[in-house]
Amino acid sequence: MLQFELPDQFQTELTNSLRTVYREAIEQAQRDCAVTRELLTTDEASEMYSVSRNTITEKWHKEKGLPLYKVGNKLYVDRKEMNDFIKAHPYQ
Repeated sequence: MLQFELPDQFQTELTNSLRTVYREAIEQAQRDCAVTRELLTTDEASEMYSVSRNTITEKWHKEKGLPLYKVGNKLYVDRKEMNDFIKAHPYQ
């Protein structure tokens, strides 16, 4: 069996790099899971649709009637309702 010892600095850098890769993979998996859910938090929806959270809560909800749902302390939007809303309000 071949064994060797890694320098401490290399081992620390490798560990930090692996943690970063792992964290990014988990975050991507969480974003991917949001793609299949019916309800999205307003933060998830704003990231998915590339608009600000304020656009969803103020402009689209308060001014144009996009339904939002509050569960606990979080606001959610139904994915189908969001898609229908966007289609019903084309850029002019």
